[in-house]
Amino acid sequence: MPADGTVRLASSVSSTTADAKASGSPPPSPEGQLDHIESLLRSLPDDLTLNQKHRAEEFIRSRANVFSRSEFDIGRTNIIPHRIDTGDCSPHFEQLQCHPTVQLPVIDEHVQHMLEHDVIDPAASPWCSNVVMVRKQDGTMRLCIDY
Repeated sequence: MPADGTVRLASSVSSTTADAKASGSPPPSPEGQLDHIESLLRSLPDDLTLNQKHRAEEFIRSRANVFSRSEFDIGRTNIIPHRIDTGDCSPHFEQLQCHPTVQLPVIDEHVQHMLEHDVIDPAASPWCSNVVMVRKQDGTMRLCIDY
């Protein structure tokens, strides 16, 4: 953390294909450019009129570049720097909580995937909050932060 008491955050705003290239994501192939929105198009409500459905599909296709192509395609931009002014507040630090032994490999796997996909960076900071594993509806676990 900088000496001025601020916390800097990476943006998770999806922007352009150029940003995807900069973040290491492969550029979409011309023939498969819209593959990532097919499930979205298929999940449009059944009660739409044909005109509404056509307009919705046209809208989604025209903005296909803003939809994630994969789980870790969250996008990044350096257009707007983010700062959280913490003023003269002392850092919040929580002691590490014990997790069930069966969750430890899942936590390690989540962290490793996020590191590999440049979602997180290793850090040493006086600010620290615990991770919490939350079960999703499909039975898999989601890694969350308990701020």
